[in-house]
Amino acid sequence: DDDDDDDEDNAVVYASADLRTGSYANNPRFWKVTFVPKASTCRLVDLQYVRVCVGGGFPILCLDSRRNVVFEGFLDNDEADSDTSKCLNFCFCPDATWFEVVIHGWPRTAWEDMVDEWDPEHAIQILVEEVASDYPNATVEFRSLLLLEKAYHGAVKRLVPKDKLMAARAERDQRGTGQYGTHYN
Repeated sequence: DDDDDDDEDNAVVYASADLRTGSYANNPRFWKVTFVPKASTCRLVDLQYVRVCVGGGFPILCLDSRRNVVFEGFLDNDEADSDTSKCLNFCFCPDATWFEVVIHGWPRTAWEDMVDEWDPEHAIQILVEEVASDYPNATVEFRSLLLLEKAYHGAVKRLVPKDKLMAARAERDQRGTGQYGTHYN
């Protein structure tokens, strides 16, 4: 509709990643790419409008819960957690795509108080309506994207050079399957 055209005209790129620089994650079913920040900073209140696009603008993820997108946000333990930051992992269905972000400017005392009552299905609403209201200077760092290989096999196969993909698969196979840890690790 017309609103989507206006959104694209005003699009801000907060971070970018190249599928060709990715590798298999600890869980070998996933291809992981790490984001590189751009000049603009995403305010927490604007997280609800974020879309992740591939191939020059094709959206694959949308954090706008008003668009009937099925996803959940988890407050996992992470090395990025600090006295002023908290890592969150969003899982999108049906392809189990994981989107990792860090919220900066959210004090540990505040996010620790929310852990027991955290509702993964309403993570975006909690973040933009409650947390952003309490901490208006909070920002979002986009860390990584994990794509379920079988769901995105064609894109990975076409975009990643064959020698890099073969080397990554050999390294993945050497690691074996083992336990994957919490959620996607």
